[in-house]
Amino acid sequence: MKIIKLPTYYYQQFDADYSLEVPGEGYGGWRKETLELNLDKTAVVLMHAINYGTMEQVPGVFRACEYIPRAYNVGKNIMPGLLQAIRESGMKLFHVAAGSSYCKDYAGYKKVLDLVGESTGFEQVEQDPVLQRLREFKRDYGFPGKHNLESYKVMAEISAFPEEEKPQGDEEVVLDEKQLFKLCKHYGINHLIYIGYNINWCIQFSSGGFMHLYRHGIMCSTIREAVTAVENKETARLGLGKELALWTIAVGFGFVYDVDDFIKAIKSQEI
Repeated sequence: MKIIKLPTYYYQQFDADYSLEVPGEGYGGWRKETLELNLDKTAVVLMHAINYGTMEQVPGVFRACEYIPRAYNVGKNIMPGLLQAIRESGMKLFHVAAGSSYCKDYAGYKKVLDLVGESTGFEQVEQDPVLQRLREFKRDYGFPGKHNLESYKVMAEISAFPEEEKPQGDEEVVLDEKQLFKLCKHYGINHLIYIGYNINWCIQFSSGGFMHLYRHGIMCSTIREAVTAVENKETARLGLGKELALWTIAVGFGFVYDVDDFIKAIKSQEI
């Protein structure tokens, strides 16, 4: 087994100090410890890496998704070195696509179909007119906005893996949690390290995200610099959406790694 040691961030969610005005400020907070990682039992999951197009092509998507420039920046400046190190280490690298339209021709997607079968989707409840009207209201006035819908149609036609984040060779590409879990069982994986977009939305909630895989007993961690987050008006300036999501991972699901620490450790593979 390739068991390495690397600096690992965890969050000390105790002890609340009730002598303080705000008891939670007594928590230990972020801490760092050198811990083990079994490379044979760990896979990195690159989730929802998408080239949406340019602002000129899909202005409405950029208006509704302010994180896109940050995602593009991570893709160009963080992912190349990180993905190269992962591939050279021999770790498994899985890709989660947001739909079959742009991944169906990749060897890794065809390999997944042979190994674990097609995505079966999820059974849906019956829709009624009231629910439909509520969904339409959310779409038009909550997200993404009625005036932005045309851009989403364009995006659906041009979406692709970004050049820096394309699956290579036969690296497995999945669409949902069922396929990803079957892959984990097939390869004996019990720890997934998520990178990609976005740590507090797709990576958390979408099928294949850490909430779903954790239910199967799989530890789910992340790399701080290799993820972005969806921010809102109140959190955008300080990036609090990302900070809260990293805390969620560290308390409830796994650990947080720094990209430089992670690359150095998997390159050296010191036992």
